[in-house]
This record gives sequence, C-alpha cells and structure tokens, in this order.
Amino acid sequence: ETSVGNGALFVQVVDSQALPVAGANVRIENLNLNPAIIIDDVTDANGMLQIIDAPPDAQEYHIEVSKAGYTSEQTYPPGGMGNPNPTKPDATVVAGGVTQVTFTIDLVSTVNVFSRNNLCSPVGDYDFDLQGGKIIGTMPDVPKYSQSLVTDMAGTLALADMEWDLYAITGRSEEHTSELQSH
Repeated sequence: ETSVGNGALFVQVVDSQALPVAGANVRIENLNLNPAIIIDDVTDANGMLQIIDAPPDAQEYHIEVSKAGYTSEQTYPPGGMGNPNPTKPDATVVAGGVTQVTFTIDLVSTVNVFSRNNLCSPVGDYDFDLQGGKIIGTMPDVPKYSQSLVTDMAGTLALADMEWDLYAITGRSEEHTSELQSH
C-alpha cells in the first residue's frame, strides 16, 4: 500500500537469458523532489527491488543497475545532450499506480581483436572503430558502445569487461568491415 497520492516503483533485473539477477546494485535518484530521493539497495532472490510509497513525478526517477563482474544498465533523461530520445527514459511514478522497469545485465567477457592481412600475418597499429549493436537512444541512433581503437605493434588488442553484443569493426586506414559477437 502507498500513502494517498503516491505510487510504487518496481525494478526488475534479469540476465541475457531472462533469469533473475539477485544481489544487483540499484541506485534510484530523483533530485527534482524536495526532499530529494536517493536510494541505494540490492535486488532480492527474484531480481526485484520494490519501492513503495514513492511520490509521483514524470520522467525524473533516474535508475542505475550494476553488479561486480556484470555489465551495467541505466535510464537516461529525455532531451539529454548526446541522447535526446533514450530507449529507456528516466522512470515516471504515477499516483496510485505501479511502474515497473526491467534491466538486463550479464557477466562481462574479454574480446580479443587480432589484425591480420590477407596472408594471416599480423598487422600492427591497426586503427579501427568498434560499435556494438545495442542502442540507448533513437533519432539519431545512439549506440551503447562505440570506440575508436588501435591494435598494438603485434596486431592484438584485449578488451576486458565487454558486454554481450554483436559488434561491428570498421577499419579506418582502409575499407574493411567485420563483425564479432561477444557472449
């Protein structure tokens, strides 16, 4: 139950197989209210955190989810610089209602990149762009991961703490595009 005029905010955290993630860290902030709301808590065995009796407010509840050894996910303010149309905007709590927001995080992995020529010999100092397929905003599309990188002199680069995704590699020194998938 909630006080008259308040609502509830349920945060669900699952992995890439839609299984609950217990013990995920959840930070909820609403600095628009007086007093401001800042909650740091963890999900239960079912991957849920239930906030009852939350004051109503439209798209002002910013939520961040993380866990050691896992990826992270968050909401974004609508109209924000660099991501004006987020796919997961800051949450709204409605008086007398329940708002549920689901986040997907999973174990991180290491992606090893090897730059080779057509004879499979290493190509050192290879400049490339790496972009993930997941987007956090639309119109224009804003990728969750996008980096300009360079392999070392031996043509290798290890990227730690990478999220499961389908990545596109675009060479900057010559026309070359590849894909790799992280699980």
